[in-house]
Amino acid sequence: MKTPKILVSGIVLASVLWSCTTPITPTPTQVRALTAAEQSVAAANGNFALRLFQEASRKEGSKNTFISPLSYMQALTMTANGAASATRDSMSRALQISGIPMQDVNDGSRTLTDYLLGLDPNVEFRIANGIWYNQKFTVEPTFVSTVKQSFGAEMRGMAFGTDRVKDDINAWVEQKTNNRIKNLIQSEFTSEDLMCLVNAVYFNAMWKARFDPANTKDEAFKREDGTTLTCKMMNLTKETDVRMAALGKARLVEIPYSNGQFTMTILLPNDGERLGNVIQSLTPSAFNQALQSMSSTATLIAMPKFSMETRYEETSGRPRELHALGMGLAFSNFADFSAMYRPPVTAAISFVIHQTFLQVDERGTEAAAATAVGIRATSANPQPTIIRLDRPFAFFIREKSTNMILFSGSLYEPKI
Repeated sequence: MKTPKILVSGIVLASVLWSCTTPITPTPTQVRALTAAEQSVAAANGNFALRLFQEASRKEGSKNTFISPLSYMQALTMTANGAASATRDSMSRALQISGIPMQDVNDGSRTLTDYLLGLDPNVEFRIANGIWYNQKFTVEPTFVSTVKQSFGAEMRGMAFGTDRVKDDINAWVEQKTNNRIKNLIQSEFTSEDLMCLVNAVYFNAMWKARFDPANTKDEAFKREDGTTLTCKMMNLTKETDVRMAALGKARLVEIPYSNGQFTMTILLPNDGERLGNVIQSLTPSAFNQALQSMSSTATLIAMPKFSMETRYEETSGRPRELHALGMGLAFSNFADFSAMYRPPVTAAISFVIHQTFLQVDERGTEAAAATAVGIRATSANPQPTIIRLDRPFAFFIREKSTNMILFSGSLYEPKI
C-alpha cells in the first residue's frame, strides 16, 4: 500500500455485558425531544446506514459482514468539511446529508453526541477525536476551526517522515478501542503526507436480561443451503420482554441492553427466505415503520455465541460501497478538497479502510471498528489553453485527407 495522505476515523461500539457477580439496576432514560438539526442528522444516519449495509452485503455475498455505519459517517462527514464544489455535493448525497446546511450537520452531530453520552448512566460511552497534521503544510484555518468546534478534535502537529506518526496513531486507536483494533495504519508517513484525523468511540453496556453460561449448549445452526453446523447456543430460560415487529418477509427482534435505550436489533428472515434477498428489499421507510410498530412480547431467547473480525479497503481501482453510493469523484484526480488545503496543494481520497471486531457471548456484545480515510496529493489539473478569437483572423475550409482548400477568407468585423 502506498503511503497515504490520510484522514482517519475510528469508532468502537464495545458492549461488555452481564456478569454473574455484578448485576445492574436499570435506570430511567434521559430522553428528550431532538432539535431540528439533530432530527436531520439522525435521519441521514439511518438512511446512510441502511444503504451502506446493503452495498456491503451485496459486495460480500454470503460471507459474514460487519461494519460500523456510524464510523463511516463520522469519518466521511469530517472529510466532507474539507471538500468543496462537486466533491462535497457528491459526498453529501452519498452520506444522505444533501440539502442539509453543513453547519446544521456539524451542529447536529455535536449535540447528538452529547445527547447519546447522557442517555444511560449505566452505559459507558466515550467519544474522542484527534488530528495529526504535518507541520510542513498549512491546513485551512476554517477547516481546523470547524473540526475542533463540531467534533472536539485536539490537534497534534508532528514532523511527518521523521516522527513515528503511524505508531502514535495506532497506539491511540488501540487504547480507545480497548486494544481490539490493531495496526489500523500499516504504512509509515512520509514528509509529503498531509494529515491523519482520528475519531474513536467506546461503548460498554450490560444486557438487560441475563444469559447464564450454564445454559449454553451445542446446538445446530442451519445454513441457507440446507446443511447445518454446530454452534454454542446461548439460552434465556426465563421469559423476558422483547420488542418485535413484522418487516416484509422477515421480522425484527430487539434485545435490550441496560435500561433498554440501547438495543441489539435483529433482522430474522422468515423460514425459507434468503437473508441477502431480505436485506436488499429493505427500504428506509419500511424499516422505520417497522421500528415504530414494535410491540413487547414475553418470550424466551436462544442465540449463538459468535465472533468475527473484518477489514475492508476501498480505492479508486478497487471500488466498493462508497463508489456504489456515488462518492467516486472524491477518489479521482478531479476531487476538490480546497476547503482543507489551498491550491497549489490538491488532494483526493486514496483509500478508505474499515476494520472491525465483534464478539457476542453470555456477557453481551463487544464490538470495535475503525475507519481510515486516506488523502493523497494529486497533480494539479492543467488549465485548458484558451484561444480567444477576439481580433481579425483568417480562415480556410479544407478537406483534411487531401489538404485541399475549399474556401478561404478573413474576418475583420463580425456581422450577422
